[in-house]
Amino acid sequence: LSLRCVATSPRTEEAARRLGLAVEPFGTFERLDLAIDGADQITPDGWLVKGGGAAHTREKLVAISAERFVVIADSRKPVPRLHGPIPLELLEFGLGSTLRRLGTVHLRDVPRSPDGGVIADFTGHVGDPAVLAEVLSGHPEVWSSMASSRP
Repeated sequence: LSLRCVATSPRTEEAARRLGLAVEPFGTFERLDLAIDGADQITPDGWLVKGGGAAHTREKLVAISAERFVVIADSRKPVPRLHGPIPLELLEFGLGSTLRRLGTVHLRDVPRSPDGGVIADFTGHVGDPAVLAEVLSGHPEVWSSMASSRP
């Protein structure tokens, strides 16, 4: 079995290398067979909040590039409905304007993402996940950790 890996964060890359896995830059692949990631919340109707590990943009790019995307979570992760905080990655350019338009967002006191994104949490009412996902995706400078397993 030949296994070549892409890591979405420096921390994941370091862990993979310690395990003896061959980690290569994402740009060397035209496609990925499989992407595996974790989640912090999973609802019965297929919505999930991915982890707050501050690599949202990279995780989304890897997930959409893979033929199959598998989410692994332990028994503490199923929830009846999504709740805050919802991790976000924000573009620094125009950050004040973004924060004003989003409203209830709290900036985290953590290092930037590997690509320089500002890490924050949406702390407002989640309500209908599809509506919130649409609102957040309407801001090109915002990358949300929300996803749906439904097409």
